[in-house]
Amino acid sequence: MEKDVNKSKILAVDDEKINRMVLVEILDGPYELRCAENAKECFDILETWVPDIILMDVKMPGVGGLEACQYLRALPGIKEVSIIFVSALSMLEERLAGYDAGGDDYITKPFEEKELIKKIQLALTNQRMRGQLKE
Repeated sequence: MEKDVNKSKILAVDDEKINRMVLVEILDGPYELRCAENAKECFDILETWVPDIILMDVKMPGVGGLEACQYLRALPGIKEVSIIFVSALSMLEERLAGYDAGGDDYITKPFEEKELIKKIQLALTNQRMRGQLKE
């Protein structure tokens, strides 16, 4: 199956299979979606494929989402990618930690589908505007 080159690309990183399945149900089709179940798999995918947006869980075994985000923000080809945390951690301090780690946005689980779509659309719009400003 050929990929639509005009589709925005999203990488969803979540250790819970059910969460990845929900994201596939919502996003696969309107977007070119790939999934990773941990930070290492995320890093492996990013070696050959760069998304427009990364949806990142915070609590994962091994390297957590916050640490993964900090690592990604240091990579030249990835630092422009929008990172949206999607996490069950909802306390203010936890959300602020996501922003401090380099996240562009934060949405708590369980999330409303319409809110997730809107945050993705806003991130894509912001990316396009930043790209136009650089030109």
